[in-house]
Amino acid sequence: MKSPARQSSHIRTTPSSSSATDQERRAAARRESDRALVEAEQHFRRKTENLARLIEITSFMNSTIVLEDLLSRIMNASKRVVNADASSLFLVDEVVGELIPMIIEGGAGGKLKEAPRLRMGHGIAGWVAQQGRSELIEDAYQDSRFSPEYDRRTGYHTKSMICVPIKSKERIIGVSQVINKLDGERFDHDDLELFEAFCAQAAVAIENARMHQALLEQQRLEQDLQFAQTIQQSFLPQLLPDIPGYSFATVYVSARQVSGDFYDFIEFSGRRLGVVFGDVSGKGVPAALYMAKLMSDFRFFALSEPEPARAVSRVNNLLVDRSRRGMFVTFVYLLIDLESRTMTVTNAGHLPPLICQGRDGLVIKLAGPSCSPLGIIPDIPVQSFTRLLEPGDAVVLYTDGVLEARNPMKQEFGYARLEQVLHSAPSAPEPLLGAVHDALHRFMGRSPQHDDITLLCVGVSP
Repeated sequence: MKSPARQSSHIRTTPSSSSATDQERRAAARRESDRALVEAEQHFRRKTENLARLIEITSFMNSTIVLEDLLSRIMNASKRVVNADASSLFLVDEVVGELIPMIIEGGAGGKLKEAPRLRMGHGIAGWVAQQGRSELIEDAYQDSRFSPEYDRRTGYHTKSMICVPIKSKERIIGVSQVINKLDGERFDHDDLELFEAFCAQAAVAIENARMHQALLEQQRLEQDLQFAQTIQQSFLPQLLPDIPGYSFATVYVSARQVSGDFYDFIEFSGRRLGVVFGDVSGKGVPAALYMAKLMSDFRFFALSEPEPARAVSRVNNLLVDRSRRGMFVTFVYLLIDLESRTMTVTNAGHLPPLICQGRDGLVIKLAGPSCSPLGIIPDIPVQSFTRLLEPGDAVVLYTDGVLEARNPMKQEFGYARLEQVLHSAPSAPEPLLGAVHDALHRFMGRSPQHDDITLLCVGVSP
């Protein structure tokens, strides 16, 4: 019996529609993944390029510590960082709460350093300064905070912009803006992130430049003070008078390197001695220079004018004529006839001289006629009065820095304490003023000296 013929087992099949769809989905997913990888690679490449550009730009920006030059570099660099057409920089004036436009660069106006100030909270820059928060604005004209005034004046058209606060330790010190990309595109969040990083570096550079500028100004001030101190010391007597029958002592402690207090001795023919003593309003260099010129002028008038009141009146009119800063001086002039021991006192608004009497130790205040301080009113009536000095007497002149010296409890030394020290101390000038100086030192303790302290004593030998 014959077996049936063997049939081929090979069967042809065609792919189903569902399997084709799966393949297409996988292919599309691969393409999407490849595109995502390419975009990620491009994104990180841009990030790397931006970082390299930022490092290069900030390195150039930080190569100067001259503030004006640095601000100009910041403006130029800010445009390069995000490929912007224009930029502007504002610094905060903390005293009045306004933004000072330092530089507006690019756009229609080239470089502009003259622009109105902005109040905090006004305009986009003012809002960013007040809130301390960056702003990315895609269409400036759709933002209610935007002021088109600059565009109207210059013909420029602001489209997209970034505005970032410049912070130093969370303190807003300025605001920087970039306007319109050169390629016509709008700024995006990558640009914002990059510009914020740039502004953080700019803040450090600005603070460093300000510190450098402050250091230079401090050095210049110290040089000026040293110069003024040299001038002042050259006008003060280098040696006390050496006159038989009389002795002299001074204490001079300035609150700063230079002082407005002064004293001088003028020796005349005929056994007469002039003693000049006073206090210029204010302190520091202006007071020291005013004092130096005053002493020179008064010496001239005193030598040419025998009448003390007339000499004081003439110097007053001179000070009034050339007054520029509203400065004035309290002034006392003693003219002593060394033979007769007669002292003529001319006081222009200064504290009254004191006499420590040698015979009984009493302290007498010479509260005679006194006119207003010099340098305020022209042609003031000036009067003098005389006092006879007895053997053992000591005349003490002092400035308000003595009476107003304060202790840690804010109490003032005052006249009563000064009188008590003078009454208890020996009447010879040197130990007398030494006792006052020591008492002041003990009274003040660690309290800072806020005013100049000057004392002068003329003693008549017993």
